[in-house]
Amino acid sequence: ALPISFSQIFSLLGATATAFCCYIMPAILYLKVGDFKLWSWQALPCILLVLASSCSSITSTVIIIMDLLS
Repeated sequence: ALPISFSQIFSLLGATATAFCCYIMPAILYLKVGDFKLWSWQALPCILLVLASSCSSITSTVIIIMDLLS
């Protein structure tokens, strides 16, 4: 078993859940509820926000996992 501390668990949870709850989910809901086509100028900021937030979340999760394993 890996010796994982409580703060490391919270950092891993924060890296994944925070980006999802604060950036990705609201943008996806706006895209779902909005009365416009998915590939329109109105949807472009939301699509970019989802992509950037996903990249940020994946990067921070990988960094935290690498820190846990070292």
